[in-house]
Amino acid sequence: MAAARNGADVAITYLESERAARALVGELAGLGGAALAVRCDITDEMSVREMVKEVAGQLGGIDVLVNNAANYETAKFEKLTIAQWDAIFASNTRGPFLVSREALPYLRKRKGRIINMGSLGGLRPWATHAHYCSSKAALHMLTKVMAKALAPDITVNIVAPG
Repeated sequence: MAAARNGADVAITYLESERAARALVGELAGLGGAALAVRCDITDEMSVREMVKEVAGQLGGIDVLVNNAANYETAKFEKLTIAQWDAIFASNTRGPFLVSREALPYLRKRKGRIINMGSLGGLRPWATHAHYCSSKAALHMLTKVMAKALAPDITVNIVAPG
């Protein structure tokens, strides 16, 4: 909301919550800038590619990318399944990688910014969150790698709320 209040055009993505996304777009558009909601499965390369093209096309480019989509789940270590492990890594680590990679040409044109949403779980171990903590720790390292690889054209940071 703060970005829209300050005149930014804002695009949001959703996977299943179209109604909530459309309501938020209405609120954002009421603040003055353009607002757009695009369905995207951040774990799917083609879905991400299509979403980035649509956003850049409709808004005229991309200045700032906030990788905020993620999943969170509690599971006892001994009960953790491969499917749970893979699903958390797909959304929490592969998703930000895919979206960032696809947005690079647009971000480079504007010397843009990438902000990844990390977690204290990526910095500290939580006994019942092995897959979540590991995926966020991977995102913290990915952010550091991207910051070095994409500098000086694109600034990359991570925020770990909590």
